[in-house]
Formats: sequence, structure tokens, C-alpha cells
Amino acid sequence: MKKKVQLTISIILFIICLLSLIISIIYKKVIYKKIDITAHRGDNISYPENSMNAFISAYEKGVDWIELDVRQTKDGKIIVFHDNNLKRLTGYDGEIIDTLYDTISSLKLSNNDNEYIPLFENVLSYFSDKNIKLNIEIKITGKEKYFESDIISLINKYNMKSKCYLASSSYNSLKKVKDIDDSINTIYVINKISKNISNYDKADIYSVYYKELTKDIVSSIHAINKKVFVWNIDNLDDLKTILKYDVDNIITNDINMVKNYIR
Repeated sequence: MKKKVQLTISIILFIICLLSLIISIIYKKVIYKKIDITAHRGDNISYPENSMNAFISAYEKGVDWIELDVRQTKDGKIIVFHDNNLKRLTGYDGEIIDTLYDTISSLKLSNNDNEYIPLFENVLSYFSDKNIKLNIEIKITGKEKYFESDIISLINKYNMKSKCYLASSSYNSLKKVKDIDDSINTIYVINKISKNISNYDKADIYSVYYKELTKDIVSSIHAINKKVFVWNIDNLDDLKTILKYDVDNIITNDINMVKNYIR
């Protein structure tokens, strides 16, 4: 009787250990699959968003990608800035497309004496010899001239084509990019999923708002041999959910949270 009890206990323990091992393998497969991390506007927790120090800090923290926004000034300079208007981050109330670069270059970011709005060219120059990819979102108002072609010219000037991916929520902007140079990689930024998602042949990658994303949508995009980026994942619950979807890249404002969990 005693031997039977011991045998039963041993079998139960074996089953428990086996189940634990299976769960562990499945868990690690999901959690530790290689997924790229993108720093949204750089390390914007430590430094003002879209600033050189935010980009440098993100790179030093070991992200795979840096996301940044580019806009054109009144006199055709390309700067790194998200908003149409300068006021939120500089206090100066002016639309970028209607403001000369000389005025913009003197503005401080978030009242920080050491932070100014960077030129896109300066970002390219700094990262040209570094192992990092740039997700460059083209911000348009409709008033820009030769915007896409000027962006591509700068990328070519610094031999950064393999590291630079041009993104936009405007599919027409991506069409212009491909018309200029079909070998440039493009990212279609999507706020709302369309039923005809496979129709966007000028998009090499889909960057999807996290609340719109499902596992089936990811599978349908992968089925047409395109990658899926997701934005923005800034808390652990959302991260755990998204990791079940087999995405390729997580865009986040909280680099440390994402990195500590999946790496």
C-alpha cells in the first residue's frame, strides 16, 4: 500500500514537472521571441521628445530603432519635430511651415537650455556610422515643396538608405516616395484598420495603433509577407497582450519597461 502511494505521488509530481516545463517553453517562446524595440521620439522620458539627447540616450539603451518626425520649414529646411505648431514644446506660437529656420533654430525645447530642435541632417550625420534603424515619419500639411525628394536626397547623402524607413499616415506620401525611389523602405502608419489592408502595395511595413490590432490582423499582414509594427505600448498589461499577437516591432515611450520584460 505504501509503495502504491509513493508511486502515485511520484507520478503526480512527474506530471506537474512536465506541465511546468511545457508551460515554461510556451511562455519563453512568446515572451523571448526576438521582437525589435523602437524608441518613440527617442528616450522622451529622460529628455525632450525628438531631441538629439533623446535619440542618443535611446541608442545607448540598446533599442533597435528610433522613431522621429520630420517637417519642412518655410524656407525648405527639414527639421525634427512632431507638431504642426511650435507652441507645445517651445512656447512660440507659430506653424512650422510658415516659420523660417533662423527663428526655429533659436527656440529651446521644453525650457531646456541645452536642447534645440535638431535638423534632420544632423540626426543622419550622427547615426550614419551606428548600428541603428530610423523610422522617419513624414509630417505633411499640403504646403510643402519637394519634401519627399529632399528627405531622400539627405538620406542618400549620408548613405543611410539601408537604415532609414520612411513612414507616413498619408498613403499618397508613400506613393511619392516610391515614385522617387522604389527601393526606399516605407511604413504605412494606420490609426484605423481597413478591410482592404492588402491593397497598399506601396507600403512595405504596417505600423498599427495597438487598440486596432488583433492576432488575425497580424496574421493577415504576415500572409502578404509584410511586417507589423505596433504603437504605442506604454504599460505592462498592453505589452503582455500584444506579445500574443506575433508582432515584429514594438514602438514605445517607455524603453526600460519593454526592454526589461522581453529581453
